[in-house]
Amino acid sequence: MESQRPDRSRDLYPGGNVLKLRGLLLAAVLAAALPAGLQGQAAQRLSVQGSGLFIKLFGDAFPGAKAGIGFEAQIRYTPSAFSFGAGFQYTSHEIEGVDQRATLVGGFFEPRYVFSTSSGTLFPYLSGRFYLVQLKSENTDVRTKATGLAANGGGGVLVRLASRVNADIGATYGYSRFSNFKFEDLSTGITGESDVSNSGSNLVLRLGLTLGL
Repeated sequence: MESQRPDRSRDLYPGGNVLKLRGLLLAAVLAAALPAGLQGQAAQRLSVQGSGLFIKLFGDAFPGAKAGIGFEAQIRYTPSAFSFGAGFQYTSHEIEGVDQRATLVGGFFEPRYVFSTSSGTLFPYLSGRFYLVQLKSENTDVRTKATGLAANGGGGVLVRLASRVNADIGATYGYSRFSNFKFEDLSTGITGESDVSNSGSNLVLRLGLTLGL
């Protein structure tokens, strides 16, 4: 009768169970990381956002233009800690010394990266914004407009208010360049345009709400 030998595989490979345990822990951490990034922006992949804007303008493209206020609206897709938004913005600005206002209207694309933190409420982020914008002004005599490209960079913080609602507090600084300004005399209908392009910069402060769909 053969004697039964004890199974010594666990003794020969004592690290096997430890490696399995480490593997399970690593998998759990990785599995938890992506949802945390998603929840930092919106727990849902699609969200909409509305924000109030304060914009200060600088440069040759905005002579005499004062700081203005306005709004933006966007829809955002959030597959991970990176998200991508597209939307529309509008601001209105007084022009110093004349009875006239200028408006900035444009569509934009905004990538964003949200950082994971130990907080379940505050989520800092970095963002860029690239947009096509039109600068327009009009008084009783003359209407002007120019189209330009602009790029901004900055960041902010998202504040979790509810499972589907975040507050967004952010700021960006950017550069814009416009094509020749076109003029129209409203009394005669005569049109013309400047012979130089204009550039400028802007500082944008944003306060908004994001709603997950």
